Amino acid sequence: MLRVWVTVSAKALENAQALESLLIQQGIVAIARAGLDVTQVALLRETGVVVITDTAEGTDTTLIMEAVEELADKIVELVRL
Repeated sequence: MLRVWVTVSAKALENAQALESLLIQQGIVAIARAGLDVTQVALLRETGVVVITDTAEGTDTTLIMEAVEELADKIVELVRL
């Protein structure tokens, strides 16, 4: 089961619902939430859901862009590698 943890800026997470919607259209189930702690992320990762948060500790990758469409495209690339 795929487990990906992506860190983005808090500004990018202002559009979390739009980001989740774009990813679901690509067949990727993700949860985008600010302020998740390491324990919460670990639990979410066990579900196989892509976790997108502003918490950087233990992250798989960090994406710097803030445009929702760009983020969605990059996350799709990461997941499909």
